[in-house]
Amino acid sequence: MARFLLILLLVLAIAVPNCTGGGEGEGGPMARGGQGTGALEGRSLVVVVADSLHARHLSAYSYARETSPYLDSLARGGVRMERALSQTSWTLSSITSLFTGLVQEVHGVLTPEQRLPDDGPPTLAESFQRAGYRTVGLVQNAVVGPHTGLGRGFDRYRSVTFDAEGTEELLEIAGAEVAATDDGPPLLLYVHFGPPHMPYAPPEPFRSAFVDPALQSDVTGSIRDCTEITVAALAPDHPDVQRLVALYDGHVRYADDLLRRVTEPCLTGERAERFAVLFTSDHGEAFMQHGAVGHNSFCYEPMVRIPWVIAAPGALPEGRVVPGPTSILDTLPTLLELFDLPIARGDLDGVSLASDLFRDASASGAPRELYLSSRYPRDGKAAQFALVEGPWKLVSRRRGKPPALFDMRDDPDELVDLARRLPERAEEMALRLAERRAAFARRRGEFEAEEAPLTRTLLRDLESLGYGGADFDSIGGR
Repeated sequence: MARFLLILLLVLAIAVPNCTGGGEGEGGPMARGGQGTGALEGRSLVVVVADSLHARHLSAYSYARETSPYLDSLARGGVRMERALSQTSWTLSSITSLFTGLVQEVHGVLTPEQRLPDDGPPTLAESFQRAGYRTVGLVQNAVVGPHTGLGRGFDRYRSVTFDAEGTEELLEIAGAEVAATDDGPPLLLYVHFGPPHMPYAPPEPFRSAFVDPALQSDVTGSIRDCTEITVAALAPDHPDVQRLVALYDGHVRYADDLLRRVTEPCLTGERAERFAVLFTSDHGEAFMQHGAVGHNSFCYEPMVRIPWVIAAPGALPEGRVVPGPTSILDTLPTLLELFDLPIARGDLDGVSLASDLFRDASASGAPRELYLSSRYPRDGKAAQFALVEGPWKLVSRRRGKPPALFDMRDDPDELVDLARRLPERAEEMALRLAERRAAFARRRGEFEAEEAPLTRTLLRDLESLGYGGADFDSIGGR
């Protein structure tokens, strides 16, 4: 036990804010030549991100409510990652990881006031742009707007408002860009919807789709509701929490309809042979499972488990499920191999899953090891970290508590801490988590995230999504 506590101190003591690149990633140089290499070569690609979407709230992932009928059909016609995880639990860093294949400690974007620099790591959009693709990004969450540097490699990168008017504008632009491929070059289209991010206020009929009128609660899905439920420390089965979940599920159903409106024109008629569609999220959303509503602060499953579905009629298998665990970090190397595009750097933290899309699930190899970290507070002292190895998950805890060990096969809700019952496994995973953090701390000097102070207008837009307080504690003149 003494050694376990020493390892705990190592896990908690290593400071990595402002870390930058290097060469000790999970994936290493990416080998190619498998069945998936070039499977989507020459096709257009639409990447859709629905913000704050916990995979377990999707009927495509066996949720009891029918929240995702369109995604259900997309998964039946394509490949679904059963247990995909974001690398972190907040938007800006997660999308930067999606675009670069690097953990947040390596790409260095650790606070909302940082941006990916012009000389930073190569991005997904840059790879497609160099290959002659027209590249367009449309985002509805201001936290990943043009000020972040994520527009690098896009011919057009536009932010729209998180309201009905912004949604219609986004859909109109996306439809026009898809139609332009009929007589033009192939397209990389990145669409980042606001829903189902809080506030949970979709239009009807989605808003009331899952609300039980008999439930004694006046919760409306507002950010204030989310805050008050957290402060009151309500149990997950409290009527107010249950109504909040129902409103969120309606927002998920709305996001599914937006996904349909963007991608259905790509996958019907003659375009079906010229397009591929990838659907995922930046992180999940919690509803008091571990004492909080929303995201940012934890590495528990509700905040990090995401959907990941890819479909390309005639080019990818239909109805295949890859058991996992897999990571959002795998997105860039997987897409580059599927489209047979060169990779600009070999020391990525993700790996290509291109061959896994064609491989029978029974042929899975050794358990995958994944590293997770929550959003970093500015002082760097209260982030949470986790190590995933197959079904096992070790999660660091705060206030001097030892890490918790979970068996995700029998305990998907992370309720039973097995660290005392299985001390050797807990100690061994805690040591490797400490080693991982130390390795990331050594990967400094190659990338430096730039400071990007937020304007009053942008701050107001972000506060409408629930960002505020400690998220922006360095902003002056508020």
